[in-house]
Amino acid sequence: MRTLFLLACVWLAGCAALQKPAAAPASAAQPRMFSGWAAINGGGPHARASNNDWHLQNDLRLSEAGGRVELHWRDGADSGYSLELKHQAYPERRLDVLQLEVIEDANGKTLTYVWSDDNARAIGLNLGWLQVGLLAETAPKK
Repeated sequence: MRTLFLLACVWLAGCAALQKPAAAPASAAQPRMFSGWAAINGGGPHARASNNDWHLQNDLRLSEAGGRVELHWRDGADSGYSLELKHQAYPERRLDVLQLEVIEDANGKTLTYVWSDDNARAIGLNLGWLQVGLLAETAPKK
């Protein structure tokens, strides 16, 4: 009887070892991170074309899951503007996009936004007074 019990245990252990682990649920996927740069003109949204007072911030990192980052002047002071990267759904158009917004910090108002394919590897904008370029650090999720 003891031998039969031991054989059953060995057989069950072997079956368990052969089983494939369950796949992680899709919702457990980590959001992608985007990194890049922003150049903001010292004259802000009303900067003249002749204004060459550009402040470069090349350490941007945003999550596609609603990441927001403040833009700074070259001395580190807040510029009064932030960027937000997020997924946005437009059900009336049956469209899901990756959206990059420029936000005025004082009132939380979105000044403008650009969008691209939901799985885009890059997104950027050029408003004349503000330029931004972001690249995904990882491959798009399937």
